[in-house]
Amino acid sequence: MELAPIALMGYAWFRVYRLRRRIPGGVMKTACNILSELIGLFFAGYLAVPFYTMLPEYSRQVLTGVMFLFAALFAVIVINLFQMILEEAGV
Repeated sequence: MELAPIALMGYAWFRVYRLRRRIPGGVMKTACNILSELIGLFFAGYLAVPFYTMLPEYSRQVLTGVMFLFAALFAVIVINLFQMILEEAGV
């Protein structure tokens, strides 16, 4: 069951890595670099899921909290990117 999400997140990381090479410098490049690093972090987290039960309870709680924090940061960055795109498009 864990293999499909891991493969999908790996695919997302591969896609964003290829995409960020095509973006010229500036704010969009910086945002895309941060997004690709966050996706890489999530991919690493997905790879660790099969071993999650081997961690002590405190470590699981900290890891879960950190992943939620970075997921929230990811959401804010994506929303800001959409806002910049809409402003560029004049919408």
